[in-house]
Amino acid sequence: MHIAEPKTDTIICKDTNLIDGRYSLEDLIDLDRLREILENFSQATGLTTSLASHPDQEILVATGWQDACTRFHRACPESAAHCQQSDINLTSGLCEQKECNFNLCGLGLVEGATPVMIKGQHMANLFTGQVLFEKPDMERFRQQATQYGYDPGDYLATISEIPIITELQLSKSLSTLAGIASMIGEQGLANLKLKETTETLEREITVRKSVELELHRNSEHLSSILESTADGILVIDGSGKIVRTNERFLQMWHIPTNLVKSDDDDQLLTYVLKQLVDPEGFLSGVRRLYNSTERSIDTLHFKNGDIFERYSCSLTGNGNPTGRVWNFRDITEREQAKERLRKSEQKVHAAFNQTFQFMGLLDCDGTLLEANQTAIEFAGIEEKEVLGKPFWETVWWTHSVELQDKLHDAINQAANGQLMRFEVTHVAYDETLHYVDFSLKPVKDESGKVRHLVAEGHDITEYKQAVEALRESEERFRTVADFNYDWEYWVDPDGKHIYVSPSCERITGYRADEFVLNPDLLMSIIHPDDRSKVVAHKHKATETGEILPIDLRIVSSSGEERWIGHVCQSVYSDDGCYLGQRGSNRDITKRKQAEAERLKYSQELQVANRQLQAHQQELEEFTYTVSHDLKAPVVSISGFVSLLSDKIGEQLDSTAQRYLERIESNTHTMEELLRDLLELSRIGRIDEEIDTIDMNVLVDDVIAGMAIIAIPQGGKLIRLGNLPSCVARPRRIRQVLTNLLDNAVKYMPEENAGQIEIGYNANKKDPSGRTGAYFVCDNGRGIPIEYHNKIFKLFQRGPGSQSVASGTGVGLAASRRIIETHGGHLWFESEINQGATFFFTLSNNSEAGQ
Repeated sequence: MHIAEPKTDTIICKDTNLIDGRYSLEDLIDLDRLREILENFSQATGLTTSLASHPDQEILVATGWQDACTRFHRACPESAAHCQQSDINLTSGLCEQKECNFNLCGLGLVEGATPVMIKGQHMANLFTGQVLFEKPDMERFRQQATQYGYDPGDYLATISEIPIITELQLSKSLSTLAGIASMIGEQGLANLKLKETTETLEREITVRKSVELELHRNSEHLSSILESTADGILVIDGSGKIVRTNERFLQMWHIPTNLVKSDDDDQLLTYVLKQLVDPEGFLSGVRRLYNSTERSIDTLHFKNGDIFERYSCSLTGNGNPTGRVWNFRDITEREQAKERLRKSEQKVHAAFNQTFQFMGLLDCDGTLLEANQTAIEFAGIEEKEVLGKPFWETVWWTHSVELQDKLHDAINQAANGQLMRFEVTHVAYDETLHYVDFSLKPVKDESGKVRHLVAEGHDITEYKQAVEALRESEERFRTVADFNYDWEYWVDPDGKHIYVSPSCERITGYRADEFVLNPDLLMSIIHPDDRSKVVAHKHKATETGEILPIDLRIVSSSGEERWIGHVCQSVYSDDGCYLGQRGSNRDITKRKQAEAERLKYSQELQVANRQLQAHQQELEEFTYTVSHDLKAPVVSISGFVSLLSDKIGEQLDSTAQRYLERIESNTHTMEELLRDLLELSRIGRIDEEIDTIDMNVLVDDVIAGMAIIAIPQGGKLIRLGNLPSCVARPRRIRQVLTNLLDNAVKYMPEENAGQIEIGYNANKKDPSGRTGAYFVCDNGRGIPIEYHNKIFKLFQRGPGSQSVASGTGVGLAASRRIIETHGGHLWFESEINQGATFFFTLSNNSEAGQ
């Protein structure tokens, strides 16, 4: 609709047309309120509206103008002439016919106009439109863009946003809006006259009755409008009482007739709330709006799956809310269609992007609209680099001018409805050349007009390579086939054997000519349990053309079951003609038997491992028993030596006393050794629950306990930083830390102050690759390399143990075993005179070590 430059604000026109010689249009109509109604109408329907005074045609209200008109049609002087002519066509004769007038403007858009009559007088014209009655012919608008110098992409985008409705819908919308405008104007006129009549009631009783009659006619007019709309209407006064409903409202809410007649609003509300998914939210919104003048729009969801769009505006009197009007529109089908469309688009998009083939969508002029992920990744580019460009100018085609010209011609032919297919080459992102079976398929609308082109490419590089390999092999085929140890054959498209190598007799017991004369022989010797698998294999090989291997069993002529390693492929001539299937069968019976033997040995090995674990358990129990039973006599020996020393020690000479001291020292050593062995045998048993350990508390406690040990003067035990917690058995981890610290203290340097550090290295990896290890580091002598493979063995002690340190040689072995039962590793790093660092890790599995 092109009457004048559109504006969004209300404009007051000149008083050129008066009712009763004194009432102008702005006196009768609340233009701001009408503008709000028209704006809401435009937002809800997408239709343009405007109200212009009559006869001077000045715009009073304008809403929802389409960008196609404001940014393009009216911006160009040449195309604006069509707009002016459309205005003339729309407005001519409106006053006389008092009906809707439609016009298809020269620029392809449909517009409508109808007179606004107030008290039988033509006061204004109401316009709507900038719509289409059918899906737009984008080619026509593309040509129009070229004709008037518009930007094609931007212009076509605005055209795609123009609503598509029927002529009946446009007519009803225009009539309804004009009726509302007329009703408001007549209501305003009635209100003016009612006010004047009230002031002069005694002397103008006739005028008052006339106004009341006019009000009655207006009410009937309003009722007609309310009942003609497809929406449900509910009017509520300021106290929440129902004032009015239309029949559509009652139908939408399925309200029974007896409930309507009861005039019981509370019972009606209860009935309504039972239908809603969120009745509390519904009530909350209603209560909030009752004392407000704001407009609202929201969506209601019903338990039966219906969906309503609810619009509400306030009724006001003297600027105060006096009630509300509720408008309900059933949008169930629209929302369901949107959801179906969304899911369908998701499926199509997923299939489009996940297919192994190259796919693209083109406009009829060859502009690339979409490309799937396979094509994008093949070229190693981003979508934005190619979308919107002519297809022949994209990266897939620019390596060959000849192919670009061929594609351009193919697009022109496909745009005329022809299916185009030919073989091309494309260069991948890694600069490798690929052969592609390329096609262009036209996509037509219901009228048979081509709207888009689907580009599809199948990478046939492997096929081409296979064809070439087959061609070369066929040249040598006759030379070597007859002497091939494997059973080779060639079956034509009808299933008949063209060739069978002599080796078939060695494997099957049947001669080559028997297979040639009897096409069913091959399938008949296949083991019954494998036939369905072979049928599926043959079907897949034929359909895909791939080289597919399969293992199967046959029954030879002598009744012997043999395993066959089978592979086949489709055979084509140089011109692409299908020549059948080429197959190769190898006797793999011995290999299958060997595999069965390996499986048998594997099962036997598992049994042996279980037996070994049982023997290991018996050994642990034996160690525990021996160490426990030996402890009693050793304690007894120690006791008798002590008694002997007390009674006759002074009577013995120095040699005998030295012998007693040696006996006592050795019994103590034996006690320590038995104690350590006993403790070692217990490791791995469930002697303590696993728990989360605060390593900072545990290390500090162990260091405090070590303070009572004889530490060389100036020696230090230090915890470095904050240590992470772990999940393990607290007493066992304490034992590990005590053993490692005790070992480090024993080898502290005597000449310099020694220092031992306990910490955690988050970047240290153990032999299994686990990251993060606790460590105990000293600056002592270090461990000579010849001891590196012995240090964790039972009863092994470090160098200088006789002169520097005492011990049983069990501590490090026990510590490693404790860590391993927790699923971790204990190891060390050391250099001579550079000290030693012992690392250990723990499994995250709280069940480790059970």
